[in-house]
Amino acid sequence: MFVNVQLLSGWQEPLWYHVPSHLEAQVTLGTFLEVPLRTQKLPCIVRSIATSAPESSADARNELGRDATTKPWHSRAAPIREVIGVFAFPNDPLYRSFTDQVAAFFCIDAVNLHQRIVGHVNLSPKAEDAEAELVETAITLGDVAHNGQNVKKVTLSAEQQTAADTLSAKITEKIYFPALLQGVTGSGKTEVYKKLISTALSENKSVIVLLPEVALAMQFETIFKTQLPFPEKILSFHSLTKISEKRQLWSNLLKGTPTVILGVHLPVLLPISNLGCIIIDEEHERGFQEKRHPKINSKEIALWRAKTYNCPIVLGSATPSLPTLHSVAAGRIARFRLTQRFQGAFPAITHVLLNKEKRARKTFWITKELEKAITECLARKEQVILYLNRRGHSFSAQCQECGTIVMCESCSVSLTPHATKIDDTFELKCHYCGCTKPVPTQCPSCSKADKPLIMKGVGTQQLTTLVQKLFPQARIARADLDSTKKKREWLQTVEAFKADNLDILIGTQLITKGYHFPRVTLVGIIWADLGLAVPDYHTRETVLQKLIQVAGRAGREHAGSNVIIQSMVEDDLFSFISEEKYEEFCKHELATRSELHYPPFGRLVQLEFMHKDEHVLSKEISEYVRKLRLESLKTTPLVTILGPVEPVVKKIAGVETRHLFFKSSSFQSIRQLMQTVPVPQNFKSMVFVIPT
Repeated sequence: MFVNVQLLSGWQEPLWYHVPSHLEAQVTLGTFLEVPLRTQKLPCIVRSIATSAPESSADARNELGRDATTKPWHSRAAPIREVIGVFAFPNDPLYRSFTDQVAAFFCIDAVNLHQRIVGHVNLSPKAEDAEAELVETAITLGDVAHNGQNVKKVTLSAEQQTAADTLSAKITEKIYFPALLQGVTGSGKTEVYKKLISTALSENKSVIVLLPEVALAMQFETIFKTQLPFPEKILSFHSLTKISEKRQLWSNLLKGTPTVILGVHLPVLLPISNLGCIIIDEEHERGFQEKRHPKINSKEIALWRAKTYNCPIVLGSATPSLPTLHSVAAGRIARFRLTQRFQGAFPAITHVLLNKEKRARKTFWITKELEKAITECLARKEQVILYLNRRGHSFSAQCQECGTIVMCESCSVSLTPHATKIDDTFELKCHYCGCTKPVPTQCPSCSKADKPLIMKGVGTQQLTTLVQKLFPQARIARADLDSTKKKREWLQTVEAFKADNLDILIGTQLITKGYHFPRVTLVGIIWADLGLAVPDYHTRETVLQKLIQVAGRAGREHAGSNVIIQSMVEDDLFSFISEEKYEEFCKHELATRSELHYPPFGRLVQLEFMHKDEHVLSKEISEYVRKLRLESLKTTPLVTILGPVEPVVKKIAGVETRHLFFKSSSFQSIRQLMQTVPVPQNFKSMVFVIPT
């Protein structure tokens, strides 16, 4: 027997191998095998089976698309190498049907999903060595002992107990039960999660916990390992997880050991035969939508997974997404409310306009109201969070003479000024392709050198400098992607703030959710309307959710706390920042989406086309759209075709991008149209299914 296989890590072209007689009975289409390639032993999946080898090297070349004389392919000079054995893949009877369903929906090959998972657990030891300095276990942090000793016992409120009891029963009964745990910020949703985890493990079942960001996954890993009596059963599976921990997780899956698995995207794709519960915290966050191919939405497929495996799934949030609230109203998802804070009280909210505060001083970005509130807060020995969702020193570098903004040569974005370690000097960075260059001594457009380029706008780096000058005695730290690239440094910053070793924490959206800082009594939102101009149908929903989440960091253990919201313009959105008014906003927003047939009232699919040549891209996509419109009129008139359009950032690393949208009440209508008119092959394309 001979098999044509696809490696699950490394080499991407299909290869031929011979199956020894003692393994033939175990090999069928889709079987996972282990094969030799050069000096390595690699996992693969069987794509086709033949009773005899290709008759000639020409046959092999046709089959493989390259020179068959190169080992280990078939030729007279180089015989096909033998399969070593069946790859140790967890025995999950439902896994193949689940991944096939996901692959079909997102228009990809299921092998792509298998490659992602196996590739993460089959890495070489060198990769682990390279990660050693980057990652560091979080279990040493926290003020609670683990290993079952001195674990804090928490008495649940009546609302928490009702949610925990109902959902725990569904775990025991093995029932698919989608539920929204809607709790105001600080209401103790994590305590309910801990109860469900304990129930699942006691039933010898595993739990998937999805968080929208790796930093938040690390935080929850610390919480669970320090506050639950079984830290050895809690493992992470994301980009900053040690290779040794990933392999330990794989070993647990092979043995069927009950495990709590934390991550962002990968956990929901793991083969888990004893899956008992799925928990998705901050379910409203768009971080569950992958930015790279195949652009899967982890929250959406987690719902499918729970239904396939007959287990409850909990969607937790203080600001649920509009589609989730729509599903609750339609009776498809149950809802449990946590209406009271576990401790503390809701903060008082004040809105201040920045454009009425203009004055000739460097503290334009800190209004009089905010400056006074910070001063009073520091005098009381309390803590402050300042939120600005823009990293770097400024937005851009601009010529004072002609107004030209310095752009990235490879991307359609301005370069962001970053202050270097040397005072009063800057370098320009692209936040997309990563290129770095010094600030030009003269304008790249008009070549004027007598006036230096000016730095426009404000980022967290500049804000930190301004706050340090205003409050020189304060202990200040910054938390954004520039300052938290290493897991160790990020955890140290969070822990220092928790331990009251810092007075002011300045950060981006990294600090807006999931963190409990007991002594924070003031949150300052520096530029609240930043981001409202993004041309996206759920921009207002996203901005409001972030503002409510960061405001919710204040007053979690204090009765008197404040949130000061600064903005350039008036907007009725700011009147909904109070948590009690969030659902009122949702009703207005859902009514608007209903009129336009946007999700959750219809299906929306985005095609993303990429090519290095802008002219080729424009020509090919225009021809493709022409064919689509003709076919749509004949066979699928219910599909609306929108575009092609340029995205906000139309070029990244020299590659041009265009978007095309399909809108319909039925996904099948869109799928039928895409199958009838296939995408041209001479440029890269991705399918991005907008979740409902």
